[in-house]
Amino acid sequence: MVIDQHVHSACSIDADTPMKDMALAAADMGLDLLCFTDHCDLEHHLTGLFDPGCFDRDRLISDFSRASESVKGKLRLRLGLELGAGWRLKDKAAEIAAGCDFDLIIGSVHNLPSQPDFYFLDFEKEPYRTPEACKKLFRQYIGEHFEMIGHSLFDVIGHIGYPLRYMKRAGIKLSLSEYYDEFSLLFRKLIESGKGIEVNTAGLRKDFGQVLPLPGILKLYRQSGGEIVTIGSDAHDISSLGTGIREAQDLLEKIGFRYFTVFTKRKPEFFKL
Repeated sequence: MVIDQHVHSACSIDADTPMKDMALAAADMGLDLLCFTDHCDLEHHLTGLFDPGCFDRDRLISDFSRASESVKGKLRLRLGLELGAGWRLKDKAAEIAAGCDFDLIIGSVHNLPSQPDFYFLDFEKEPYRTPEACKKLFRQYIGEHFEMIGHSLFDVIGHIGYPLRYMKRAGIKLSLSEYYDEFSLLFRKLIESGKGIEVNTAGLRKDFGQVLPLPGILKLYRQSGGEIVTIGSDAHDISSLGTGIREAQDLLEKIGFRYFTVFTKRKPEFFKL
């Protein structure tokens, strides 16, 4: 089955395609299930400060209703959310989560406190241009995930290793082996909390060339006892829908996973690879 559980529509600040059009295209492609996970970054992607306009509940529900009606009987749709900084603004995150009947909430670390999204950091200039500076930043990035696990408003952690995309763009490549102890502890805490991770395939169609988490980190998650793992393309347009899903399934099976996970009403269901 081709099930894509990380998709953005025009309800996200960085996407333009209406949800209905994305759903119709997915149905035409023969996808089995699609979960819209539009952005809700509580901190603005440029300033790192609280963004009061980060979430439009009425528009999201209205667009999802139209999309669902357009593909009725052709494609299973789910309504999710990619939530950023929810652990730093807990009350606001709780209010948003309570306002919609979400199937899946992806918790993503897109920035450090009071800083822009990693996408907008210039890793070719100070203070980030050296490997030492990037190592420090990446350790802080991992630390934010420990903070996230301390609250319950997510189901899986999104694209673990996100800053690596933009470090590589600047020619900086980190060896993640020195972070394995932190990741091992992180995964133990994550598993104890009943949460999981996603395999994000966006890097396969970009110059990064790999999924996130990287295969070595995925193996570490599996060795730690991790079983909950969703797969998503992180598509922001029709051309990216469903891309890399089968490759990710093959990778998971090679690593030793027997199942991938699909969420409905924030409850996991396991499908054999």
